[in-house]
Amino acid sequence: MYLVFSDRTDLFDRTFRLVADIPGDVAECGVKRGRSLAYLAYLCQESGRHIWGFDAWDEAMPYSKNDTDRVVGTRSMEIADPIIKAKMANRGVRDDVYTLVPGWFADTLPGFTTRLNYIHLDADIY
Repeated sequence: MYLVFSDRTDLFDRTFRLVADIPGDVAECGVKRGRSLAYLAYLCQESGRHIWGFDAWDEAMPYSKNDTDRVVGTRSMEIADPIIKAKMANRGVRDDVYTLVPGWFADTLPGFTTRLNYIHLDADIY
């Protein structure tokens, strides 16, 4: 079976429905500027769930020659936080629906014990 999605929101809408009856929160690993997180947070708010956004947001991260964020500097949590909050506000997402978790996955995920039913992995490997 193959699933074809017209865009990112179609992917999230359709896959989110697959876990609608399974208890648990949502996590996004690799938030960056929060485009996907904002849409997933909107879906969470509609379904009474919480979303956790994990990202290093660390300016010390290595860059590749194709990394466009090197110019705009959005790898810093200090810069990304207001951008993400604005995207949440534009979608009408309340602050209590999402939690941003800064830090390397190796440091933040092992101690994370909240039950999850949906994980969006969109991370770079360093």
